[in-house]
Amino acid sequence: MLFYSYVRLYIDVSLKIKRITTIINLAIFAIFVILDIVNIFTRMFFTSIDGVYTRTKYMFFAQGYQFVAFAIVFLLTIFNKKLNRQEKNALSLYCFIPLVSIIVQNLLPGYAIAYLALIIAIEILFLFVSVKRNFIVIEEEKRNKEAEIKIMMSQIQPHFFITP
Repeated sequence: MLFYSYVRLYIDVSLKIKRITTIINLAIFAIFVILDIVNIFTRMFFTSIDGVYTRTKYMFFAQGYQFVAFAIVFLLTIFNKKLNRQEKNALSLYCFIPLVSIIVQNLLPGYAIAYLALIIAIEILFLFVSVKRNFIVIEEEKRNKEAEIKIMMSQIQPHFFITP
């Protein structure tokens, strides 16, 4: 939910699309929380038998919120015209990896790869943000040095004027 809130601010889309995706996201998140609480009592998604974590056939629904949230952000990213290519690639990859891992995890019982994929995706997004921030810092340093040179030149030049 927090990531969706962040992306909603980051991706510039129309107010109507923001409202629709927010309503969908909040509704699915509420259902997810309710079902997660229900699972505590019914064990309809997963359980622990003799200390071994076991998923039920309904586990896909437990991961449904994450799947839908990543799918919404993925689509918002792809169709956003204001993002540059690097931003689209980073956000799309961030969403695509967990989407695929949720599908694979549910098709191959016994494999728990969704959280690993999410960690990898977060690292990719962190790398993108770090690289982008470094470029901004380098550009600011370059502008500051140019400004310092201009100031120094303006201080030196009056001394070389010859007055008649």
